[in-house]
Amino acid sequence: MKTFFAKTALCLIALLMLCPAGLSAQKNGKNADISKYLAGAVPVENGVVVFRKSYKAEGKTKEQLYALLKDYTWNKVVCGENKLPQARITEADSTTGVIAASMEEYLYFKKKAWVTHYARLYYQLVFTVRDGGFDAMMRNIHYCYDAESMPNSAPRTG
Repeated sequence: MKTFFAKTALCLIALLMLCPAGLSAQKNGKNADISKYLAGAVPVENGVVVFRKSYKAEGKTKEQLYALLKDYTWNKVVCGENKLPQARITEADSTTGVIAASMEEYLYFKKKAWVTHYARLYYQLVFTVRDGGFDAMMRNIHYCYDAESMPNSAPRTG
């Protein structure tokens, strides 16, 4: 029993002695070159993160796609599972084929019975509909993460 404690104490002392060496091996945050990790990882337009994707829907008219996308945006996105009261459709113009939704929802990192880890996520979705397809764009992405006020249970909506 004595040797177990002695070995454990030696291991702890060795780990504690190595901690400063491991910390000093890191570069200072101000001087660290992180450009190699960020290059091309996120699509940026004029210094702003914007995600774009085009979809084909051959055989569908602009009017059909507009109706389907507006219904989808309202039922699945705006009124989705993690939505918050500020989520809404901000523009819906059938003549130009534009549907825009300003979203506010919870983004869960960990959701367990005794620990809930999340951030409040804000973004704008814009669909531009045309005959035979549509373009989707996600922009104005930002979040609010307050680690000090994290509750132990899931946030309440409404």
